[in-house]
Amino acid sequence: RSLKQGPPSPLCCSTSMWFAKTAIAIWVGALYATGQSFIDQKDRDLASKANTKALESCALAVDPDIDAEERAKRKEDLVKASADNIILKILKDSTSPDDLTVQMQDQALNPSFLLFQAGPLLAFIFFLVVYVLYFCWAPLPCCWCCSRKRNCPMVLKFVFIVLIGGIILGLIIAAALSMRGFDSAVNGFENTQCTAARLVNSTMAGNSDPKFLGVIRTLEIFQELKDSLNTGSSFLNSLTAILTNTKPISDSVLVASETMTNIQLMLSDSANVNPMNSGTDLLHKCEMCAILATPIQDAVSALNAGVGSALASTRNTVEEQLTGPNLQTLSDSMLSGADPLIELKSVVHSAFGPFVEQDTLATVSDGLATGGTLSSVALIGVALLLAACSILTGVCWICVDKSKDTDGTSQHRRVTHRCACCTWCCGCFYMLFVLLISGIMTAAAIPLSSMCLLLEDVDGQTITDISAPLELNLTGATGDMMISMIEECFRNPDPNANPLLLNLIKVDNGTMYELIVNQTRDQINAQFDSLTALLDTGDLALYTVGSPIYTLTQTLRNTPMSSMILPEQSKLTSAAATYGAMLNDGALQGYVMSGAGCSDMNVPNTASYGSLAGETIYGINTFGAAIRARFAPDVSSSVCATGKVLCTGETGTEAAVCTASNAFMDLKVGLRPVGSSIFKCRRFTKNGMPCNPGTQNCLVNGAMVPETYDCTVDQFQDLLSTYYGQALEDIFTDLDTKTSTLKDQISTNLKALVDQQVMQKISTVADGMTCGFLGASYQGVIDGLCYGGVWGFQAMSASYVACAVLTILLVIITFIVWRVAYDNVLSNTPVVKLTTE
Repeated sequence: RSLKQGPPSPLCCSTSMWFAKTAIAIWVGALYATGQSFIDQKDRDLASKANTKALESCALAVDPDIDAEERAKRKEDLVKASADNIILKILKDSTSPDDLTVQMQDQALNPSFLLFQAGPLLAFIFFLVVYVLYFCWAPLPCCWCCSRKRNCPMVLKFVFIVLIGGIILGLIIAAALSMRGFDSAVNGFENTQCTAARLVNSTMAGNSDPKFLGVIRTLEIFQELKDSLNTGSSFLNSLTAILTNTKPISDSVLVASETMTNIQLMLSDSANVNPMNSGTDLLHKCEMCAILATPIQDAVSALNAGVGSALASTRNTVEEQLTGPNLQTLSDSMLSGADPLIELKSVVHSAFGPFVEQDTLATVSDGLATGGTLSSVALIGVALLLAACSILTGVCWICVDKSKDTDGTSQHRRVTHRCACCTWCCGCFYMLFVLLISGIMTAAAIPLSSMCLLLEDVDGQTITDISAPLELNLTGATGDMMISMIEECFRNPDPNANPLLLNLIKVDNGTMYELIVNQTRDQINAQFDSLTALLDTGDLALYTVGSPIYTLTQTLRNTPMSSMILPEQSKLTSAAATYGAMLNDGALQGYVMSGAGCSDMNVPNTASYGSLAGETIYGINTFGAAIRARFAPDVSSSVCATGKVLCTGETGTEAAVCTASNAFMDLKVGLRPVGSSIFKCRRFTKNGMPCNPGTQNCLVNGAMVPETYDCTVDQFQDLLSTYYGQALEDIFTDLDTKTSTLKDQISTNLKALVDQQVMQKISTVADGMTCGFLGASYQGVIDGLCYGGVWGFQAMSASYVACAVLTILLVIITFIVWRVAYDNVLSNTPVVKLTTE
């Protein structure tokens, strides 16, 4: 709660306490959420006042123009003035808030520390006692008992005069140097008003170079996004309406894709590629399955590259990102992303608001400009008076210390000891005053300088080291985010760095930038960009003459799959003991490449059929007719319209050929077993019943339900040529129609809605949420407040201490001169005047 208060009025105590509050507020502000609305009127008022204050104060401020070398020198001075950064040492040595109190008492309030650091104050007390107990009584008669005439050689007098001259010169220089510290303090505090006002103005209202959107505008956008993503918002209602109206395009693409997948899976099933009967290899292979692989893949590629798929993909991406869990995550991220900014805004109010809304530093600057000027002029004026008195004392001591009476007796003049007494007496008052002022300023400079060093050297490790006494929870993402913001924004070693704040704000499974830019904006924009490019160059229709979809459909319709299930020559050759006689028979070897179909097939003479192009594939009936014409028919065996033959009357080679022919016919019978299904077919079902995707709505909860079942070779062929052949035409014709009907709703209406309500705002925040300016602004405040104001304050204190030390030496020397001169006056022999009476 104390972080919300402004600095109290007494200068030396209040300033150090306010420094501590400011430093802690800057570092820990991002840790705690305020729970308030994103922006209120007082934020806008602060930005307006900051702009006005910056214009007013910066017009009067003097740029300190502190280079790296000068900054290093002044930092060394602050280290010395801070008692080697006593506050940081105490914070690091403390393990808890209670221990912080103990360490403060042990280290900052122990006698040895106070004796060493409060030297000017102790010297003030000591010399005040000496002055009261001795110097005040030195001129009184009670102190004359030790007086005696002292002859002082002229050389020694000149030595004393040289020493006095050197001290006076040093005194004047030290007093004059205090003006440098005074000017630095005044200019520093005035510059701090300027830099702090600029920092507030840039933070709240934005910055142009480097570019920063501003906390107010950023939080306004976050508020707009949050409101747009709330249930029942105008944006979500419009979005839902468009997504509902365009859902048929997604359904059509899904049906088309699932249908193609079903065909691919069916043609790649091993039961269909290499059919077997009861575990026996039938030595046949589905050649058409391999031939169709390329046309199917071309059709799938055409579907995926088509406008319809692009429309569906774009719609699905928008629906995925802006509805359901992702919508909730995005909405929650607006709060997560706003919290650090709200805290940054609160820190600006509490830490830098007083610079803008109050005239604390202006009062300090005005006080220094008036009281500081008078004190410095008085300091120099008194130093000049002391110099004049000292010089006069020296001149009198050398030139007119003695006089002669009329009788020629030498007498010591009183003017020397009177000038010396005036000098050391005034010097005592001057010394005591300067010791008192410098002691107070030295004591005040310790916490001020220490807090400046803490502000200057703060980094992630420092925050970690002092977290225990300040009760900072740096565990988890919150701590990492706080440390990252300090190191990347406020104290980045690269002066040209301009980090994105969204990369520093942590959300679930990543950063704010990854969530709203990479996962939301970029994905949606990429889909719309791809769709736009495709609409400019692509063909809306997929089912057109010559297209991959049309070619596949015609191939399925016109190619009897059973005829394309052919023997594998290599396997037959390996089984030469069984089939060799037929393979070597000139009359029958031409029928070896007969298919599983009953009728012959003339293969189209196109390249897609490979080596089979233009060939005639004999059916089972043709092969059966050939062997039955040569051998006696076996009427007990039938397949298609034919069957096996009888070999009982055959001998020799004919018997072998007949047996081999029957074995080959057994393979054909195995492909067409009666009462058994050895192939695997795939279709779609809905509610447990077969469903034709070409003529029916087969979607169940937004998905297709495939079914695998056993089928015969004729059923396998009919499913491909009739079921899928016609279904593909119906599916893609419907998809083309919906593509033409719904493309404008997605490519124009949906894009405009999402772009206006979400994408533009995300882009504005993503590109404008940088924090590079904070480092320079923060350093500007430190330069003005610490290397200007506080350094000037401690420089004045150091100059006053130097004045006090030199005055002590001057008092001692002039007191010696006074003592000698006064004793010599007291030793004068009274002169007796003679008369003529």
